[in-house]
Amino acid sequence: MKNGSLVRPNGMPSGGQSGVRRASAYKSAAPIVCIMSNTTAPDAEWKGSESPRRPTSLEDEGALDAFVTGSDAALVEFYTDGCGICASMEPVLGNIARALDVDVALINPRDDPPLVERFDVRSVPLFVLFVDGEPVARRAEGFIPGDDLTEWIIEHAP
Repeated sequence: MKNGSLVRPNGMPSGGQSGVRRASAYKSAAPIVCIMSNTTAPDAEWKGSESPRRPTSLEDEGALDAFVTGSDAALVEFYTDGCGICASMEPVLGNIARALDVDVALINPRDDPPLVERFDVRSVPLFVLFVDGEPVARRAEGFIPGDDLTEWIIEHAP
C-alpha cells in the first residue's frame, strides 16, 4: 500500500483518475477453476495427533456396504452433482465426523438404480444413519444445521 491506497502488481494505484483508462494487470485468458476434494491423497500423511475426519467418497453399493459394515456408527449422505445444498453440507459433515467420532461418507446414486430403490432415494440430500451396519434413521429435509444433525445422530445412535 502507498499512502493508504491499494497498489496493483504493476505499481499503478488501484483508484486511478476519472476519465483515465488503464490496462488491467489482472487479465488472464485462462478461466478460473475451483477443484474441491473431500478425500486426501492415498499417500498423504496426517501430521497431527489424530487422523483428519473427513467424509469418504463411495463409488457404488458394494463400497457403501463395506463402509457401513466396518463402522459402529456411520452417516451417509446421498447426493447428486450440481446440488448446491448437498455441497454445502460437506463441511458440516466433516465437523460432525470429528466431533462425534462417527464415520461419514458421500455417495452419488445416479448410476446405481438398485441403490436408489434400496434406500428409496426420492430427494437429495438424503442422510441415512447406520448402526452396526444397519440403517436406523433417515432424513431428507434439505440443509440441516450441524447442531440439529448432531442431536439427530446422538438420538438414534446411542
